[in-house]
Amino acid sequence: MKKIIIRVVIIAVIILAAGMMVFAAGRPRKMRGEAVKRGSITGVVKDSGDIHGEKEKIYYASVTSPLSKVSVKQGDSVKAGDMIVAYDASDLARSVSAAEIATMQARENYEGKLNKSNKYESKFNKAVEDDAAYAGLYWIYREKDDEITEGQYAENYQIQCEIDSLKKQIDEKKKQISEKTGDLNDETDYGLKDTDDYDEDDIDDIKDLNEEIDDLNTEIAGLQAQLDGAPQQKMTPEENEEKNDTLNVMEDITRNWEQAKTDKANYESGILDDKEKKALSRDADRLRLQQDMAEEDLAKAYAGVTADFDGVITHMEIQEGAEAEEGTELFTLESTDELKCTAMISRYDIGAVRVGQKAEVDVAGKIYESQVEKVGRLAENDETDQAQIPVDIKILEPDEVLAIGTEADVTIFTDETADTLLIPSDALYTDDSGDYCYTTEDGNITKVRVSTGVKNDDFVEITDGLSEDQLVLTDAVTDGDIGKKAEIDAE
Repeated sequence: MKKIIIRVVIIAVIILAAGMMVFAAGRPRKMRGEAVKRGSITGVVKDSGDIHGEKEKIYYASVTSPLSKVSVKQGDSVKAGDMIVAYDASDLARSVSAAEIATMQARENYEGKLNKSNKYESKFNKAVEDDAAYAGLYWIYREKDDEITEGQYAENYQIQCEIDSLKKQIDEKKKQISEKTGDLNDETDYGLKDTDDYDEDDIDDIKDLNEEIDDLNTEIAGLQAQLDGAPQQKMTPEENEEKNDTLNVMEDITRNWEQAKTDKANYESGILDDKEKKALSRDADRLRLQQDMAEEDLAKAYAGVTADFDGVITHMEIQEGAEAEEGTELFTLESTDELKCTAMISRYDIGAVRVGQKAEVDVAGKIYESQVEKVGRLAENDETDQAQIPVDIKILEPDEVLAIGTEADVTIFTDETADTLLIPSDALYTDDSGDYCYTTEDGNITKVRVSTGVKNDDFVEITDGLSEDQLVLTDAVTDGDIGKKAEIDAE
């Protein structure tokens, strides 16, 4: 009997519960919400970031040299002027000595060749003058010799003409004698053969022919005497002496003239032209420049690497004794007297952030008054591949407690707006498409896209999508609740 009663009670409870569930299913779900209202709002953007020095410098090796000493390690604090890295300058010192010798040799070579060229040029100019002078003298004496020769030639020509004329006359006379002798022989032979006809006239003719022959011989003798007495074709001793003197002078002039020409050619070959002078000068200048660069490297090595400001070594790439090539990264130094916090702000909040806005940096519960100093222009993707923009926030009064690399919470106070539509921050949601909230329409939950303005921890400014006094849900809602019945219990 007892078991039957228990069973009846259980069945009754089940029936009652089922009835209540059926009754509840038909009723709207009560959810918390608030009405859109007007008011004033000061916006805030909250995020986290890391503490860094305002000044950051990466130091590089200024020379190629072994590192003889590295005075600090990563994380050490340094003061401005502290020696961080010292170089072993022995190789560089030897390079300077070698460069000095090469420069001196090049300069001496240049100056020696230039001086030699200048001497050759002076001697060349003298040889040119001598060449011209001997050429002038030669032609003077050549004209003098020509005058002597031409005068002698004219005189000899006149004598020869006279001799030729006398010889011609003698030959003519001899021809006449030959003719007369022939006639005489003919007359004589005739008289011998025909004496009967040989008379006085014939004797007179023979006599006349003999006389004519004698006269011709006399004339020939006279002409021969003239020929024998004709002047010889020779120069007088005075003329001969003058001729010899002239030829001797011309021989000396010719010898000196040829030497001047030889000297001119030899000296000209030893004169540097402008191109050769510039080449020697450039070579000397190049070696001098190499010496200057070697001396500069040595000075850099002696100076080592010192800190430009107070700070902390945040990154160290080198070890003592290593060989550092020029341009090798050595270490990174961040300042400690001026600090900043770099936060990565989402693309939804970055529009409200501007340089000069007040901010707070919270490090382990300690608040530091700050100010937005820089808004980046290049977005960076976070681990979820969402674009974020770096924002530098200057800490106005840093203290020794702040350590570089520490994580901090950041609050940026953005715009302040009055008499605007506001909803609670709990009512706003954000996805890749933008901002939205949930409300009810005809008693069913619905999703409404909105445009927002200033935001803070409590409220969000609505610039589009909602109207004043419209109710929005503040309870947690998902897209899976869309279409379900709900009744907003406005607080």
